[in-house]
Amino acid sequence: MISKRIFIVGCPRSGTTLLQGLLSTHPDSVSFTESHFFDFCIKKPKDSFFYYVDRNANKHLVSFLTDNKVHNEDAKSIMDHIPQKPLIPGYGVIKWSKYFISIFDRIAEINSKNIWIEKTPDHLNRIDLIEKTCPDAIFVHIIRDGKDVVASLYNASKKWKKNYTIKQCIDFWNNAIQKSSECLGKNNHTFISYTDLVKDYNLLVNNFFIENNMNSIDDLEIKYRRGVSKIITEKEAWKSQNYKRIKHQSKFYETFNRNEQKFIMESLDVFLYKSLINRS
Repeated sequence: MISKRIFIVGCPRSGTTLLQGLLSTHPDSVSFTESHFFDFCIKKPKDSFFYYVDRNANKHLVSFLTDNKVHNEDAKSIMDHIPQKPLIPGYGVIKWSKYFISIFDRIAEINSKNIWIEKTPDHLNRIDLIEKTCPDAIFVHIIRDGKDVVASLYNASKKWKKNYTIKQCIDFWNNAIQKSSECLGKNNHTFISYTDLVKDYNLLVNNFFIENNMNSIDDLEIKYRRGVSKIITEKEAWKSQNYKRIKHQSKFYETFNRNEQKFIMESLDVFLYKSLINRS
């Protein structure tokens, strides 16, 4: 029986993979590659009040099962329960959402685990839907300094062939900080500072385990190195730094000139950031 369902969320390039790798060292847990179930498969147009099931949801699901090495009878049993595509946009979303949760449950059961950890950064924008579908969900927000995230996003976007502008990267971070701040005060939401995590991951991760009635563990970094490859696909070359020694990383000053640095620092919502850090 599943005892804990954990979602890691935050702005992309904030250390979500690092946090996922560390939390998934727990022996009772299983984790996955980024599912994107609630942002690729269930979408919400801008300025719209309703979600809808994407027409490529089936295809994306098959890819997820393949990436996570769910094959043969196990994959067939999951696919046999796939809901029908709703004929009217906005209908069938809850049914599909519950189906996605059941997939995580099933993979945990296949691996004889009672805890699962899902990490898709952009699920930060789907917290309302996930909470409605999965009331016992635990959310862990990772919060990282805006200037470092902007630099990382700006550089990584080139590898993604998206080439974000500086303004787009700033907006990503500001929007993520706003979304996380909306969850302050909720009992099922935990906030972790990237800086604190890198500085003392043993303390922070084991504190999280203890606070959530999970046993603390030793040799975190050794177990992290052994398991992190399971949550990174071959297509995600930009996550290669997660195989290296855990340390603080920033390319802000080498990425941007002085005028760009000044523009970024003046555009970041530092007040909200500090309010979240104070709660982490």
